[in-house]
Amino acid sequence: MYRQWTLLLGLMALYCGLIACGDGFSEESVPEGKTFTLQYNPNLGDSFQYVIKFDMSMDMDGSGPQSESKSLDAEGELELVLYAKKPSKEGGITLAGKFDRVAFSGEMDDKEMSLELSGGSVEMTKDGDPVTGPDKQQLETIWRMMSQNAITVTLDKHGKVLSLDLPGLEGLSADAMPGGGAKDMIQAAGIPTFPDKALKIGDSWDSGELGNVSGMNMGNMSLKNTLVAYGKYKDEESLKVVSEANMANVESKEMPFNVNGSIAGTSYVSPTSGMIQGGKLKAEFSMSGSMGDSKVDMKITLNASIEKK
Repeated sequence: MYRQWTLLLGLMALYCGLIACGDGFSEESVPEGKTFTLQYNPNLGDSFQYVIKFDMSMDMDGSGPQSESKSLDAEGELELVLYAKKPSKEGGITLAGKFDRVAFSGEMDDKEMSLELSGGSVEMTKDGDPVTGPDKQQLETIWRMMSQNAITVTLDKHGKVLSLDLPGLEGLSADAMPGGGAKDMIQAAGIPTFPDKALKIGDSWDSGELGNVSGMNMGNMSLKNTLVAYGKYKDEESLKVVSEANMANVESKEMPFNVNGSIAGTSYVSPTSGMIQGGKLKAEFSMSGSMGDSKVDMKITLNASIEKK
């Protein structure tokens, strides 16, 4: 369980660091006829330090001979550094990301858990007692790979994920996300793909249909983005983008589950580099299905924020 949590937290951090997932924005008037062409175009060698915070809750109820009920309330904080590594052949950019710190605390089925990963240190507790043995050793191995090896993602200039490299974590990806790859999951989570056209304030665009992602038929779900304002975000030129998506009757190939939900986010994006400056994200999902002879219903709520240091 710990290794899956660590991978998913890491992917969440990478996802939030790449997309515009806040306060500090001051709107300014736009000259008449002014347009913006958004592209992922940071200067090579530039680095971007982010702090990502999140809280989530999960409730699972089951009925039947193999059923069980579980609950999870958790919060966390992650520190991530992204580097503009090299241009991609498609005119975009390859970004390399490393984690400086991961902190997580939560309560599952009345049991308190916490972990703190930073530098060469790994601290874990369960109900206030230090965790040792194989669980901690496994987490130490994962953290060493995450902190010492750069995760790299290559985007075209419009934000389409072309490739994703998780050094040393390839096997965990299959455990945590059966039926599909992390690349598709990160794209599905909502990396906004910028349109190949100039935008005016008030213009909207879709990121395209998601199709099959990690064994789930996402149907015609797509992320809708709207450019709502121009201004300054903490003294930097910025564009405010609002994004939303809805799931309805999404089916999983791996498990007999039906998923409904929504994602909504407010983003602050640099009009010159396309990189995030800050923002907030909220996601709500409900899942229902069967496991053997048992019926399972699950609800998940996630709130996340990101700030550039």
